[in-house]
Amino acid sequence: MGKSGCLSIVLCLPAVIEAAGRAFDTDMPAYEVLFPAPLVLRVGPEGIERRAIDESMTHPYVTDEGANVLLPDWEAINQGVRELFGP
Repeated sequence: MGKSGCLSIVLCLPAVIEAAGRAFDTDMPAYEVLFPAPLVLRVGPEGIERRAIDESMTHPYVTDEGANVLLPDWEAINQGVRELFGP
């Protein structure tokens, strides 16, 4: 990648960070979230495999206080992890 490509990536970082903030929720500090950014830029979007824990991997539950929550279905979640990372 030439210098102009690197410059355009740097100029786009604020928009990328904003879009990423809307795409997922984490309690990780920003510097840890951005740590793999150089690797991601080298690999490109087609080189990244993604998975999400969605409602199909949970069980609805009502707490003693009456709150509706979703509890993890660890069997389904672990199956997704195995598929992504191997045995």
